[in-house]
Amino acid sequence: IEKAVFKYQAGFVMGDVQVKRSGAAVWENLQVGETVSPGDTIRTSADARTELSAPDMQKVQIGDRSVIVIQPPVPVKQ
Repeated sequence: IEKAVFKYQAGFVMGDVQVKRSGAAVWENLQVGETVSPGDTIRTSADARTELSAPDMQKVQIGDRSVIVIQPPVPVKQ
């Protein structure tokens, strides 16, 4: 059985928002509808922002002049 991969999807992108894929050396422009996975890094320039949607419909907003690394979800203990 293959383990599910957790991915976020870019709901909107405004300005210069780039993604560096896990293990990659180059930055690429992030496009609306593109997915990002744990280990990917996102950076935004001045006056840029993006919003990512998780599979559980939660949203993450990333403001201007930010650099974040996508982390895997933390399991909820029951």
